[in-house]
Amino acid sequence: HHLIVEGHVGYGVLIDKGSGPGPESDQTADGVYGSALVQYHKPGWLHRILDLRLTGRWRDVLYPGSMLREVVAGPGVRTTLAKNVFFDVDAFYRFGRQLDMPDLTGGAMALDLPTGNDSQGGVLEASIIADQRNDRVEPTAGWLLALRGSVAPVGDHRWLQLVGDVRAFRPLSAKWSIGVRGSAGLVPVVGSTQGARAVLVVPEGSAIADWARSKGQRLGLPGQDSVVTY
Repeated sequence: HHLIVEGHVGYGVLIDKGSGPGPESDQTADGVYGSALVQYHKPGWLHRILDLRLTGRWRDVLYPGSMLREVVAGPGVRTTLAKNVFFDVDAFYRFGRQLDMPDLTGGAMALDLPTGNDSQGGVLEASIIADQRNDRVEPTAGWLLALRGSVAPVGDHRWLQLVGDVRAFRPLSAKWSIGVRGSAGLVPVVGSTQGARAVLVVPEGSAIADWARSKGQRLGLPGQDSVVTY
């Protein structure tokens, strides 16, 4: 049996804050933020093939002028494919809250999307991990390669995401080491039987009047902006 507890905490002041829709926009993203993880492991849960784990995770994700607060909890299993190579599957209940997000209510209504700041639903995550670090909690040498995928089949928000993660550690002395990490993700546009739809939200008076004039242009929204690249 193993119990893992980890986390970090900080304090932030956001500049050029957005204004979310409704009374929930009074909950500012300024202040304390961070993450926390509590995970219980039971090795050899099923005929020494599968390890069982129960996970609870809190995560704050900062964006320019806004923040996403997310809580997930649920069971998972791990199996060993080869020495230091693992395959993980987790099923989570997810609750998320947007703080200081820009007001995009009009576009959300046009797409029949949720207009509130809170969302919830189920998430399935699967990972293949090759871990050659000398310590999984406080590594100082070695490397890690991981490919992770997640899908949200039910709930207010639905998505498919693929993420690759590379980490390397090199000791400099008995007390010091240097670590390097790189990651990249992909969120494909997944359409239903009705096809995928999208909407562009631009400020009043914008020169972008239709899709044909939008390619390669900045939308001119406050806070985090986007460039149209279809």
